Amino acid sequence: MSKLYYLTQDLKLIESTPYSGIKIYEGDKVHEVKGDVDFWSPSLEDNEYLYDLSFGKIVRLNTSDYTAEVLYQTPPDRKIAWYFCKYDQTIACVERERKKDFYDMELVLVDEASKEVTRISLENQLLEKSLIPILIWTDKTDGNRFWLISTAKHTNNKILRIWEDGRIENIGESQKAPAYVNKMLISYTKEDIIISKEKNGRFETVRKIPNSKGFHFGIGIRRANLSNVTLKEIFGWRRGPTHRIRAKLNLKSFEIEEIGETKGYMFYFSPDEIYISETNHTAATKKIYGFKEGKLNLLRTFTDFDTREMANRFRLFRGGVVIREGSKVRVYAFPDLREIKFKKL
Repeated sequence: MSKLYYLTQDLKLIESTPYSGIKIYEGDKVHEVKGDVDFWSPSLEDNEYLYDLSFGKIVRLNTSDYTAEVLYQTPPDRKIAWYFCKYDQTIACVERERKKDFYDMELVLVDEASKEVTRISLENQLLEKSLIPILIWTDKTDGNRFWLISTAKHTNNKILRIWEDGRIENIGESQKAPAYVNKMLISYTKEDIIISKEKNGRFETVRKIPNSKGFHFGIGIRRANLSNVTLKEIFGWRRGPTHRIRAKLNLKSFEIEEIGETKGYMFYFSPDEIYISETNHTAATKKIYGFKEGKLNLLRTFTDFDTREMANRFRLFRGGVVIREGSKVRVYAFPDLREIKFKKL
């Protein structure tokens, strides 16, 4: 089975061979990771820790002491509905079991330090037909923690608030996937973006933004803003005639500013680390742009890379770019995409 690679923000290269072990390359050293776990492709990075969901296990890899451990294992008859999120020292996910005509679901909270598990039942008519409920984010009001969940239907997604005591409230609907930023809930009707804030125990609309062009903002913000810092703006897109049209939403004035058409795919790693990858299959090139304040800055053009060859891989991470051509692996570091070498790779 082929090897998988991941480049951390502090430029350590993770090499995992499914069922065969994990190595961490660091300059001229290579470390074998201790811990009998499968590690495939990290979905979340927080300082020295990487987190992965593998076969019903939430795995944490420590890149400082080169150990890996299972934080949580689902029971045999249950599965995690849609990855997980992390806040403070808690891992949260929605877990489900298929019954005859409905899904038996629970919100599962795992304390990282103790690995203690808290379960909150989601048995409610509002969730009966939701196949993959999505955990949007969590917050507190008057010292009481709540979680926001989207029922993840194609249209009219219900947005539910789950309290620690198991209460479930329907706080609205959204035509597109909602987001939660700066203590504001962003949801959508067919024509407007709805900005709501929690007040006196309920979410109240504070602004309706005309959105006749159908922009969608805040995708990926949950994983890219783990520290939950206050943001000035978020980016979104809509479909254009041939490529995506980008725009930014000012979170103070609530104005939408259209940026223009981009041919590539946007990678949102943090509020200050946004990149766009543009592929030209005919010319066998990859262009990587930095994206800041709505402006593109070409960082590097990679040539003679055949994206159609199945053995080749070109992946962007927060730390940089990893290129694999057959058995050859090359690594380039952000922000200037200089090549870095690992002597034992």
